[in-house]
Amino acid sequence: MQIPLFSMNNLIVKSKNIQRLYIKSFDIHRGAIYLVSGKPGSGKTTLLDTVSKKNKISNGSLFYENSDIYSSSNKSFNNELAYVSQVCKPRWFSVEYYMLQVISKTNHRKDDAKKHMNKICKQFNCSYLIDRKIRNLTPGQLRLIMLAAAIAADSKVLVIDELEQHLTKETLRLVMKILQRKSNYDGVSIIASTLNPELISSIASVHITLSDGRITSVRSNMKRSRNRRNKR
Repeated sequence: MQIPLFSMNNLIVKSKNIQRLYIKSFDIHRGAIYLVSGKPGSGKTTLLDTVSKKNKISNGSLFYENSDIYSSSNKSFNNELAYVSQVCKPRWFSVEYYMLQVISKTNHRKDDAKKHMNKICKQFNCSYLIDRKIRNLTPGQLRLIMLAAAIAADSKVLVIDELEQHLTKETLRLVMKILQRKSNYDGVSIIASTLNPELISSIASVHITLSDGRITSVRSNMKRSRNRRNKR
């Protein structure tokens, strides 16, 4: 039996003495796309922050590849996970510098980061942004660059908070197509949150709904995803 990528048991996360998340028992498996939906304040970002080691749990257990997630160094863990948050404070450096830093974070992309940057920028039709300063980008351009860099990093795990944020329908379809390919062909595990599951649910292997920090429903297409992968 395959060891889960993440395993949560009686997991509680509190902030300012308020319980933000309670997961009784849930596993996240390799090479699948997990979609997390729910109303604002339902715990989506808290869940994503927790599996990304940005939150400390208050109680229970959280395992990453069968070991306590906090037993691994942050450096080694961050080499395997890329996180696209909802918020990115504009910096003074260029788009090229930012993208190369993100892509080079994974050890196997350090030597050819520029090649992968150029490839993903061509896919996203955003090569014209490479020489610009991060602080001069529009919110939509910045979001696209953040997604492109994280995808090009080819990390073991890719976490995206509010996948559709600042994207047009056309760009969102392109991003979804690329993410599905990363999962099906490259085995990347993807965990993404959304406020609009109807736009994205078609690519989900597992769709989780949260309410008040608790899982209220889980719908799985894992069998269909495996069949699709086998056909290819």
